[in-house]
Amino acid sequence: MDLNSFTRRRSSKPEDIEQLLAQNSKMQAKRFGSNAITFTKIFAYCLVVLPILFVISLIFRHSSDRTMGFADARVLENREVKQNVTPVGEGGLGGVLFQHADKYNGKLLGGLLADGFDETACASRYSSFLYRKISLHKPSSYLISRLRSYEDLHKRCGPNTQSYNKALEQLKSGKKIMGLTDCNYIVWISFSGLGNRILSLASTFLYALLNK
Repeated sequence: MDLNSFTRRRSSKPEDIEQLLAQNSKMQAKRFGSNAITFTKIFAYCLVVLPILFVISLIFRHSSDRTMGFADARVLENREVKQNVTPVGEGGLGGVLFQHADKYNGKLLGGLLADGFDETACASRYSSFLYRKISLHKPSSYLISRLRSYEDLHKRCGPNTQSYNKALEQLKSGKKIMGLTDCNYIVWISFSGLGNRILSLASTFLYALLNK
C-alpha cells in the first residue's frame, strides 16, 4: 500500500466526522426551531381562546342569574298578594298584626325603611323588595336606630329648613356659622372627577350616619 494514499485516507476521516457533526447539529436546530414554533402557536391560541371562553361563561352566568332573579321576584310578588289577602273569619286584631308584620319584613326591608311615607311619591321605595332576594340576615337594632335618628335630624336640619337656610346665608356672607345647636354641616367641594365625587359623598353620608 502506498504511504501517500494511506495518509490521505487518515486525513479524510476527521473531515467526514466534522460533516456528520455539522449535519446533526443542523437537524437538532431545525427540530428545536419547529418545537419552539409549535409551542408559540399553542400559547397564542390559548391567549385568544381563554378570554373568549371566560367572557361567554360570564354572559351565561349573568343571564341565568337575571332569569332566576325575575322568577324570584314573581314568586315574591305572588306571595305578597296572597299574604295581603285576609281570609274570611281571620280579621280583627290577629289579621292586622299579621299584615303589619308582613309589611315590616317586606316593604320596609326589615326596618331599614321607615313607615309613614307617601308610597305614590316614590314607587321604587316600597316596590324594591319585589325584585330582590329575601335576606337571611336581619339588620341590627343599632343600625335601625341610627337610621331613624338620622332621618329625624334630616327633618330638622335638611334643605329648606330654618337652620339650613340660616347656615347657607352665613356661608354666603363669609361669616362663621353661629347660633346652631343641633345642626352641624359639612361643606362639600366637588373636584377631581366623578369617581372621587361619589366616594366623597358616600363617605360624608356614612360619617353623618354613624357619628352623633
